[in-house]
Amino acid sequence: MLWSAKALVLCSLTALGATRALATVEAPVQDEAAAEEQSSLYDRLGGVYAIGSVVDAFIDRLLVDDTLNANPAIAAARDRVPKAGLKVQVTALVCQVTGGPYTYHGRSMKDAHAHLGITEAEWEAMAADFKATLDSFEVPEAEQAELFEIVGTTKGDIVVAEPTGAEADPDAIYPAEDDTSLYGRLGGVYNIASVVDAFIERLLVNDVLNANREIEAARHRVPKAGLKFQVTTMMCQVTGGPYEYHGRSMKDAHPHLGITEAEWEAMAADFKATLDAFEVPEAEQQELFAIVGTTKGDIVTATE
Repeated sequence: MLWSAKALVLCSLTALGATRALATVEAPVQDEAAAEEQSSLYDRLGGVYAIGSVVDAFIDRLLVDDTLNANPAIAAARDRVPKAGLKVQVTALVCQVTGGPYTYHGRSMKDAHAHLGITEAEWEAMAADFKATLDSFEVPEAEQAELFEIVGTTKGDIVVAEPTGAEADPDAIYPAEDDTSLYGRLGGVYNIASVVDAFIERLLVNDVLNANREIEAARHRVPKAGLKFQVTTMMCQVTGGPYEYHGRSMKDAHPHLGITEAEWEAMAADFKATLDAFEVPEAEQQELFAIVGTTKGDIVTATE
């Protein structure tokens, strides 16, 4: 059970290509060395879209790493934790520790890893996957060194001499049962991220939307992983969750796309189909569409 409301709006907007596209993880070129020295690591990496793309590729590497999956506890966690939600959580964490505007709201590294019994060899396997991912995105060595220094500070909380023997709580990643907000009723960031992931995939192959040249061009320009992260944070925010969206407003993001009533309806149909696929209850669906409806005037700007 999942999802949020204004997210539909953002989803439409971003998926239609309305948000800022940061496609590179290379440090931006600057005229003055002083300006570069003052920029945050977050900015030098390329911001949320670039970081989201790197995290997406890194998590995919980890999930098929034979060394890690040989650990039964890690293999079980791989099957238990929704991949889309894991990617959102890691992206938020990386954005936070590199000086970006997003904040991580998950468990501490110590609490999240104690039951896994991670060894030195498994830590090294993870580090090798991280290095390979950064190299594939051509992240400069200076930025890589900063990232590894940050990651190194967590090693003491992740690598344990012996497993604790404690069983993982399968509900630890979800909101408490007494969270009656729409966010809580939808299942929190892990569930919302899973719905957003499926929704964006539907939008990106929607023939009605892609017939609009501006939307189709934006689909190729905006990094998909970053788009999914942005939509997820917006959905969490508008449904009462702890994450905050830091992208452009709906009004600023959509004018150049020339979205029509028919395109809005196509997006809404994809949203409905996605919610149905995840068996989101009708009451929560109605709340979501009510929120989405308030943004229509900022998104639909063209006549048929």
